[in-house]
Amino acid sequence: MSLEDDERSELMSRQIADRVTESVESSLRRRYSWIGLVTAFVLGGVGYGLITAVVKDANESVLRAQVLLDDSEQKLERIDALADRSREQLGSLEEDMRATQARLEDRAKEIDELLSARRQDVDNLGRTAQQIEELWASVRDLNERLAETGLTSPESTSGAGEMAEDASSWKERIDRLAEENAYVQERIATSRTTVYLQVARLSSEAAEAVTTALSNAGYSVPDPQLVRGVPGQQVRYFHSADRSAAEAVGQAASDALKASGASDAVIDVVDLTDWPQKKPREGTVELWLGR
Repeated sequence: MSLEDDERSELMSRQIADRVTESVESSLRRRYSWIGLVTAFVLGGVGYGLITAVVKDANESVLRAQVLLDDSEQKLERIDALADRSREQLGSLEEDMRATQARLEDRAKEIDELLSARRQDVDNLGRTAQQIEELWASVRDLNERLAETGLTSPESTSGAGEMAEDASSWKERIDRLAEENAYVQERIATSRTTVYLQVARLSSEAAEAVTTALSNAGYSVPDPQLVRGVPGQQVRYFHSADRSAAEAVGQAASDALKASGASDAVIDVVDLTDWPQKKPREGTVELWLGR
């Protein structure tokens, strides 16, 4: 190949390369321009609005979080204040409880002292009754021995008049001792009896009259308990040993009701010695009033 042909070939190659380069660059410029326009459109219009909306939502979320945080802090402050007041109230309550406990302990001590004195009185009455019983037995024995000697009347012998008078005097003493012993025994039984008063549809004056009468008689009468209804006016006893006490309580309560002007003063004595459930202790009776 000649030099001229080589130069012509090289020239054609350069021309082809230049046209290809120009075509590629033109195509790339068009594509980049289109991409730039789309990007500018997105960023300038829809994209900016989207970003703005996202930022706005984020700001609103931050504001809501801040509001919730502030509200939580306020609630915590209120809770702290309530806790402080609760601690103060608890402290005051503990002080009141300690004071009440101290008063209850003092009252319990007083009650123990009263019960101890009451038990001592009962024991003294019991010893007195026993001494009277022993003396009474001795007098009865002496009277029987006098009767065996036949010296109990002035007609027995001419010298027995004085001894007969002594025997008569002894008999009077025996009768008097018997009365005193019966009274002492009654007081012992009374002092050992507790009357629980259940009241329904009864005036306060009548209930107070019954309570006062029983207390004055020596019975232990706690404060009456108000109930909705009673099966009837009655005295209930749960042990055979309390029968006589129940009868005496019923009579005393009936007398008190009559004296207070109550229209119904009839009180029945009810035997519950066969009560199937747990019974109160011996020495306890129940008085139901106000049917």
